[in-house]
Amino acid sequence: MAIPMDMATMRNSFRTGQYILVDKKPVQASSIFEWGNFMEDNDVKRVGIDYFKDKSIRVSTVFLGIDHNFRSEGPPVLFETMIFGGNLSEYQDRYCTWEEAEEGHSEAIKKIYEDAIEQNDLLLAYEIKNKYPKLIK
Repeated sequence: MAIPMDMATMRNSFRTGQYILVDKKPVQASSIFEWGNFMEDNDVKRVGIDYFKDKSIRVSTVFLGIDHNFRSEGPPVLFETMIFGGNLSEYQDRYCTWEEAEEGHSEAIKKIYEDAIEQNDLLLAYEIKNKYPKLIK
């Protein structure tokens, strides 16, 4: 049975907050204007972007700028990796730090490689291994 909540309770049940990056570290924005100005620059938000198979597959990892931790505990979740195209299209994972996001970006590329091997798509596997020889062993 659902328990109805008034708007104030509902609003307070979610953590909200806008963040910017300072030296790749999330810092809560001092105002919505500071946040908005920061978020206009795509280059500072991008952790990684990779294209494979003539750009039909894209791995994108970005700083979201808004806390996606909707629980009342734990650190803010501010970064996201997604895969667009291919068998793993719409794969998604989220992270709290720039470093975790970089690692997650690499993990997504590994997942595409593993899927390419499993599907016997040797051209895609070769492309990934050739571009990232240290990542793919």
